[in-house]
Amino acid sequence: MSAKQKITLFVGIVFSITYPSWILAAILSHNNPDSAFVLPLHLLGGASPLIATLIYLVKTKSYHTYFLRFTHLKDIRFLAWLIVSIPILIALFAQLIITGHLNLDPEFQRMGIVYAIGLLFFGPIPEEMGWRGVLFDQLYSISFKKAQIYTAIIWFLWHIPLFFIVGTYQNALGIFSYEFLFFGIYILIQSFIMGYLYQVGMKNLILPILFHYFVNLFGEMFIRDLWIDLIMILGYVVVLMILMILEKRKPNLFTLSD
Repeated sequence: MSAKQKITLFVGIVFSITYPSWILAAILSHNNPDSAFVLPLHLLGGASPLIATLIYLVKTKSYHTYFLRFTHLKDIRFLAWLIVSIPILIALFAQLIITGHLNLDPEFQRMGIVYAIGLLFFGPIPEEMGWRGVLFDQLYSISFKKAQIYTAIIWFLWHIPLFFIVGTYQNALGIFSYEFLFFGIYILIQSFIMGYLYQVGMKNLILPILFHYFVNLFGEMFIRDLWIDLIMILGYVVVLMILMILEKRKPNLFTLSD
């Protein structure tokens, strides 16, 4: 299979699972918020990148090389670990600049450690095994620029139905609200940053999983308002610009080693 065929296979499977599942979940959640089918449909749609990845691995017989990307952590460059810590640093900085203290979300505190750990398994792991593990990887074999742009756009479009499912984080933001706009900007910028992380981290999948997890965890841990969101977006923009400059000035840091 060519890279384009692999990309088509992966994206086709993902969206053929996600959109029907989440559209049906959205309809049910509006007609009957207590429907027992909403959560399973929500989870099924969220698991689609992982399902597509498993099918992809069976079709391409690339299990060994794929799962090697979860190993050799000791060989990863320091810059990669620094990038992984960025969501934590930005979230803390924004809180302290705007409020002067860490303003924890009461709902997050109520749900406790189980929810915090659960965030790792419902988002970062199944998504990054697919988005960065397969989609970005195959696009990168064609062009880094295309990998950056197409992965970011596809990842954003994939999230859209969540804004219509009652009870989701995205639904609480509201469709076409300023929070919706910020969510889109976050997705695009963070996807670009993870593209550089792919290079700096030598394709290791633990890194984007942790980055994605810290984005979600610290995004929900604190109470946020317009100003905090603006500071956080600015922080991510600055990080992205630094990475773009570093790539030009120190290309050896972004050289892949298979």
